[in-house]
Amino acid sequence: MDYQHLSTNIKDSIEGKDIEVEIKSLWEKIRKASEIIFVVKEENQVLKSENQDLKQKYEEVKMVLASREQEIAQLRAEFARIASSGDNSFSPQEKEVLKKRISELIAKINSHI
Repeated sequence: MDYQHLSTNIKDSIEGKDIEVEIKSLWEKIRKASEIIFVVKEENQVLKSENQDLKQKYEEVKMVLASREQEIAQLRAEFARIASSGDNSFSPQEKEVLKKRISELIAKINSHI
């Protein structure tokens, strides 16, 4: 019997099994990495969508705020004009309503900030 040949066959068989085990292990690592990449891509897409929604809401709130600030500026200018003219065209009740309206607008602006 050729022991040299038998020894070589056994070595080749053992080395072949080691390579096969390593390939299977590597394949499993690749599969897990692929799953993780898929999950991360999905999460990234969700975050991009949420970010876009938040940007849109921000722009809407910014426009509402600008509109309210402009309205307050107009009311203050009107109030200052009336107060400086000495003309008491507003009754005390109307003045109170105007002050209340200005306070409400300021409170709304503060709640959005």
